[in-house]
Amino acid sequence: MASIMKSSVVAIFILLWAAAAGTSRATSRTLNNFDEEATIVKKHEEWMGLYGRVYKNEEEKAKRRKIFKENAEFVERFNSEGNKSFTVSLNHFADLTTKEFVASYTGDRYNYNSQPPSSKPNSNKKGLQLGYQNVSLAEIDSNLDWRQKGAVNDIKHQGRCGCCWAFASVAAVESIIQIKTGNLLSLSEQQLVDCAVPNRNGCGGYNTDKAFEYVKENGGLVSETDYPYEGVDGMICNNEEITNPVGKISGYNDVPQYSEEEILKVVVNQPVAVSIDAHAQAFHLYNRGIFTSDQCGNDLNHAVTIIGYGEEGDGVGKHWLVRNSWGKNWGEQGYMRLEKDVANPTGACGITIHASYPIY
Repeated sequence: MASIMKSSVVAIFILLWAAAAGTSRATSRTLNNFDEEATIVKKHEEWMGLYGRVYKNEEEKAKRRKIFKENAEFVERFNSEGNKSFTVSLNHFADLTTKEFVASYTGDRYNYNSQPPSSKPNSNKKGLQLGYQNVSLAEIDSNLDWRQKGAVNDIKHQGRCGCCWAFASVAAVESIIQIKTGNLLSLSEQQLVDCAVPNRNGCGGYNTDKAFEYVKENGGLVSETDYPYEGVDGMICNNEEITNPVGKISGYNDVPQYSEEEILKVVVNQPVAVSIDAHAQAFHLYNRGIFTSDQCGNDLNHAVTIIGYGEEGDGVGKHWLVRNSWGKNWGEQGYMRLEKDVANPTGACGITIHASYPIY
């Protein structure tokens, strides 16, 4: 009988110990979850303060915090892999899903499947214009940055308007005018948004070829001071403000497709507007380094301007210098280094599919 009672006591003790241990583990998990949530709340509050973010109500704030947490987890996971040539960060777009971000901050509408280059107005079927065709790539410098030559304005911000096409086009026009005249102008993107798009839906997307056509046919662009950027569409073209254009071009040309060498022949002479695929979460949260072709495809949705090229060492780390229009808080003070000379003929992020440049 004593033996049975002793066994019962031991069994009861084991059950009580297991229950206590289970409660302890559950409490530990709860505390860990609480600590994790508290960390995210703190990190989100700090991020809001850094970028001046204010939400309309607590419901919206909770929604954005959840997205912020998902982006924070992506950033930590991506950067911890250690085999990347670039990093991502919780930039000023970190409370947006990538789908939301793409919908608001891209806007290139060049459809190369339904609009082959040979069918476009002013397309050069024979290749680059005279003078660019004969560039000797063996004799050019391994690094070129048009910013150092005074041909590139400070980074601008398109805001929540899908008019990247206007910013990429204007940047290319500003640069060629400076290269030819020595005068760096700041021209009006809002004029293109209001006046170049037939349905006045410039924030809904367009393309650089159409922008260059407008600049040529209109006799140029006015200064940004005369026609400042509003970041909205649907406005009537202010004809009174565009009677004195200062940024003039004689036309534009398309770079032959599927060749980074052809793009390079132009870039050694002037910056080039290009269409790229910016759908990736890593693109949305890009911080610094050389963005690689394995992170994107050929689904073109964004327009940027190539303002140079370079390499990290002797033939290593080759990249394009890309000027974006998402403000200085994105990437390398508003710029990106994009992998150059990749095996795929479409280049990194489809960069060789649609490249064009204005002719002074």
